Amino acid sequence: MRGTRKMASVVALSVASFGLSIGAATMAAADPAGCDATKTTVGLTDNGRVYGEGFGSCDITALRYFRAEVKWDKAFSPDPLVASRTVSGRTNWHGFVATCDNGNTRGYYGRTFWTTGSDYHDSNPRDIRAC
Repeated sequence: MRGTRKMASVVALSVASFGLSIGAATMAAADPAGCDATKTTVGLTDNGRVYGEGFGSCDITALRYFRAEVKWDKAFSPDPLVASRTVSGRTNWHGFVATCDNGNTRGYYGRTFWTTGSDYHDSNPRDIRAC
């Protein structure tokens, strides 16, 4: 009986520790200090490409990387990445990526973010037929 209690205590502590580590891993980091991203959009270019676009700016000058993505809006996570592009800069960024996505018709959304954090800036999804 004594061994069973000890084992149960070890299992309970392991489960509690595992739960804490999952919680810590999923906490989102904020955008870099003094930085802000404007509204992210998704749309269709004049030549029929689906695009994701957004702008970012920072008060403090430093080399940072800003990423623009087009994602497929699916009913399950994670949503598949369709296209991406990363740009570097020191105070202002224009993230833009466009793709034909093999002529698919589906729901897409744009996502922008700084690569040093995990705050995502998503557009509203739109149904688009790509070229």
